[in-house]
Amino acid sequence: MTKLIKGLKIGHAQNIKARTGLSVFLFDQAYLSVAQIDGSAPATANFSSLDPSHGLNQAHAILFTGGSLFGLNSVSGVMDYLIKKNIGLKLNSITIPIVPACAIFDLTVGACDIFPDKQMAQEACLKASDNLPDTGMVGCGTGSSIGKFCGLDNSSHGGFGYSYVKYEKTGLEVWTFVVVNAMGDVINPQNNRVIAGTKVSQNDPKLIDIRNVFNSDSHVVRQMNKASYTDIEKSMNSIAQNNSSSSIQNTTLILNVTNASLDTSQAEKMAKACHHGLASCVIPSHTTFDGDLAISTSVGDVLADINLLTYLASQTTIEAIINAVEPRS
Repeated sequence: MTKLIKGLKIGHAQNIKARTGLSVFLFDQAYLSVAQIDGSAPATANFSSLDPSHGLNQAHAILFTGGSLFGLNSVSGVMDYLIKKNIGLKLNSITIPIVPACAIFDLTVGACDIFPDKQMAQEACLKASDNLPDTGMVGCGTGSSIGKFCGLDNSSHGGFGYSYVKYEKTGLEVWTFVVVNAMGDVINPQNNRVIAGTKVSQNDPKLIDIRNVFNSDSHVVRQMNKASYTDIEKSMNSIAQNNSSSSIQNTTLILNVTNASLDTSQAEKMAKACHHGLASCVIPSHTTFDGDLAISTSVGDVLADINLLTYLASQTTIEAIINAVEPRS
């Protein structure tokens, strides 16, 4: 049976009725971790330790959560769990777990007054294992959605997904985990087709392919970034409802974990490569309404060429995003 990369365990917890949840990534020790934020509207906590210019650049765990800024409070549950396990930085008699957290906005999908909390985070930690995680609308992906340029009613389900590469001879492993809650559509780069995204209407599941709107020289495109949407064409008139209320309603979260030996600069390149993969299959990505971010973590000492690693990071990001949203029987 395939197991996760050594040193990592993953746990999901969710409230199905409220359509929100979280996913926790637990490491068996502190590992080099670097983040790259390319979206305009991230919701994060304890992220300074992942800044490439920061002196620490390590994490004992990483949390992906729903609930937007409210959900970030759930990080205390992960920290309490790690303290009880005596995992964290040791300062005399004090143990301080380093747990960066990032959130998606799912408040308009389910119950707007129920968020992931400390108890839910502890539940996810207790469930965490090295088995392959569930995908789709689980954990942080429970309330995720994509394709919202025509409003939430025209959107599709997002989800949690992953992909990995293992090389038997060298032992090299590259894993990528994502939560897709994007403003744009998800495209399969191999055939250039829309997999999930903006639908014609709530009752018509046909996908319109948002590229057709952006590629047109229409009145709607010229109006999209203006404060007033009164003259927007009927087919796009709900964009105002979706975008004017909040600019943090969308985000794709990415965690890349490899057993390759990386320094801070190389880890930053890996995170950037994840964004390249994101831009290849989420159209458009890194918008003013998305908080897209990627984290790169090194959990081993396998020697590998950085050019190979960045290629694998990009490819597994694409595959993980498709895995998160592809229709399931």
